[in-house]
Amino acid sequence: EAVIRANYNAFVTRVMDDHGEYAHETVTIWDVFEPELIIGIEARKAFQRRDIDQSVARGPLTFDVTIQMITLHGPVAISRHHVNFTYEPPNAVSGRVRVTQVLQKFDGQWKIIHTQEGMVPTGVPEIEQ
Repeated sequence: EAVIRANYNAFVTRVMDDHGEYAHETVTIWDVFEPELIIGIEARKAFQRRDIDQSVARGPLTFDVTIQMITLHGPVAISRHHVNFTYEPPNAVSGRVRVTQVLQKFDGQWKIIHTQEGMVPTGVPEIEQ
């Protein structure tokens, strides 16, 4: 849980994970706003730069992380959590994202090896009769 929260706090304070404090070098990410799978630490760094740039352009950000469940499977942990976010003007937007993160313990340290994000559905779309 500490690694998950520290990773989000780094984003909000616009700190890059240049030295792999949170993510393993083989990390993969399905980001809520990116169409392609992000593969590896170098791609993650490029993604982080784009993500931080868009965050700065939007406006002040507030968010909260609600962990629903973390399960341990030996040296692997799976977290299921929600992120509620709000960007203030000039480019306001808000939403609720559901996230699954897989972490693995390497040399006694938990590292993120995969992140899967998706906007929380608002229900079943209407069916026209």
